[in-house]
Amino acid sequence: MPGLTLESAARPHEGRGTWHNDGVERSELVAALRRMPLFATVPAAALDELVPLTHVRRLTPGMLLFSEGEPARALPLLLSGQVKLARLAADGREQVLHLVRAPASFAEAAVFGPGVFPATAEVLKGGELAEIARAELLALLHRRPEVTLAMLASLSVWLRRLVDLVEGLSLRTVEERVAGYLVSAAARGGLALEPGAQLRLEDSKRLIAAACGTAPEVLSRSFRKLALQNLLQVDGATVTILDVAALLRLARGERSGHVYPDRNESALRGRRGRQGGSPGSEGSASPCAGGGGGGLHHRQRGKRRRRLRPYRRGVG
Repeated sequence: MPGLTLESAARPHEGRGTWHNDGVERSELVAALRRMPLFATVPAAALDELVPLTHVRRLTPGMLLFSEGEPARALPLLLSGQVKLARLAADGREQVLHLVRAPASFAEAAVFGPGVFPATAEVLKGGELAEIARAELLALLHRRPEVTLAMLASLSVWLRRLVDLVEGLSLRTVEERVAGYLVSAAARGGLALEPGAQLRLEDSKRLIAAACGTAPEVLSRSFRKLALQNLLQVDGATVTILDVAALLRLARGERSGHVYPDRNESALRGRRGRQGGSPGSEGSASPCAGGGGGGLHHRQRGKRRRRLRPYRRGVG
């Protein structure tokens, strides 16, 4: 909203029950909150009690909503737009935790415990954000157990997302992560996965690479690899799906002949390891390995080689 600074916006209004959202119709805000999974099942009476506690402000691309370690003064509710949640390393490397797409709530865990944000939030696409002051939200949770249950359900969803993220970065190849991203993007867009289906990438390749825990050049290499295996074709921001079954297997981490044509997958990896690894192979010293899973892949591959040695000596 005009005249609203980042500092003032970070401190939602203090007065309970007073409407402070000039230019925003109450009915529009109720409808927007109802579309969020967090409030989809909350009774109308509880939602009516929650609406006067909200403060709405406009977002512009590049705006920093909060930084990792900052006090969590409010619960953010994204009404429209897109926000990136990420952790930054001391050397400037970034790990994207989630791309928040409206309508959605996020950072629920920050209002509990120490009350600090565990990640940095940056606006990617402009829109509107509603906020509920932490103190008022906690008081509402005491009065309305149904809102408390909805909050717990939302926290469980975020926990599952983080578990999936850790699994993807530590146990999945870059190609598997890219396949998972494409399947999720198709589901978000309501695109039926069938041979010849065309998926328009909604994010930049740099952002897709960050979300997959890798570097843009490794992402491009992975797209080329999947194209050579006849899983898909890439033309700019449009991806044409060629082999739906193989793409779904790859997204689930089921490694088929499309990815590892050698019947003995462990032996294949062992040979690659002795040769130093190809630029795009799993566990190689590449930007992809630096995304979070390289060390684990190296250790696992080393164990496979040790298990194979007695067999090789026996037949040699």
